[in-house]
Amino acid sequence: MNRTQQAYYVENNKFASNIKHLRLGIKLKKNDYSVKTVPQSNDKSVMNIVQAKDKKLKSYIGLVYFRKLGDRDDLLAKLCETSQSLSKPPVMPKLAKNAKYDDIKCPSGFKAIL
Repeated sequence: MNRTQQAYYVENNKFASNIKHLRLGIKLKKNDYSVKTVPQSNDKSVMNIVQAKDKKLKSYIGLVYFRKLGDRDDLLAKLCETSQSLSKPPVMPKLAKNAKYDDIKCPSGFKAIL
């Protein structure tokens, strides 16, 4: 989902506001997960959420950020995982102005996996 959001941004100059716009071609069992994309109000970041409905399954969020670096554009992404049940989506972490990929922090309760 993160890679597809990056490609969508390059083609449309914005992130997809609906998971259907990404045309992922993946089929998740609807009784196991809910999947959604949550563009942030600044139009420069998006959070993709794959939320487990069963407490035995892990949940995931993908964080994608757009930023200008001098005369070039940059799209950074991070995938985070939690073994905890999500009662509500986490808050999108802020990206420091000169941050690199390794500087992206997952929300509390999540760990980076990619």
